[in-house]
Amino acid sequence: MHLEYINTECELTDLDLSNLIKNEINNTLNIKTVVLPQYFIKLARGLLSDSKKVSCLIDYPLGYSDIKSRSSLSLSAIKNGADMLDIMLPSLYLSNRKYDKIREDIKYQKEHIDPLKIRYILEYRIFDHNYLKKMCEILLDAGITQVVPSSGYRIDNLADFIIASEFLRGHFNELEIILSANFWNNNHFDMIYGQKFYAIRSGSLNILKDFILFNSNHKK
Repeated sequence: MHLEYINTECELTDLDLSNLIKNEINNTLNIKTVVLPQYFIKLARGLLSDSKKVSCLIDYPLGYSDIKSRSSLSLSAIKNGADMLDIMLPSLYLSNRKYDKIREDIKYQKEHIDPLKIRYILEYRIFDHNYLKKMCEILLDAGITQVVPSSGYRIDNLADFIIASEFLRGHFNELEIILSANFWNNNHFDMIYGQKFYAIRSGSLNILKDFILFNSNHKK
């Protein structure tokens, strides 16, 4: 598994992000992807080393925008240098079971980027697991294999996150799940260790470094 750093802080400045990338992220080999709002994509892509990717959050955190607006945001992100897209699930379409609209949303997104570079962010704290199962069926049919079960925008629980992930993984072996729940101590690290997550995501560089150290010691 690899590590991802996400920053959605509204007070983040260009200088803050520049310093983080130059002094921390580029020097931490295990961090492979940086996930950011649209505003920072061009700056980040220009500063990140070639071995690291930048992913743009689309319609985060509620997924309320219409299909064409979401598609336009994605196109802008790609033009600014985004390697990947983290797209918030179209929540109102899912809650109203408008599955054809979800398929249309995915079709528009795939016009701009390879489906293997698209990840959809779900929200297991809100939607019944069977809703998420249906969403994942649609995504996999479209060639999208990576999902993030929660946005991190709401209060999350690592154990609940793992349960939701196991439910989805139990139905779809090919699904690549990115951990986005809160975790910060060795007990949490121990819960994560051995789980088959595709990637581990956190908004704290210090926590990611602690996890790298824990993982290294655990393998000895």
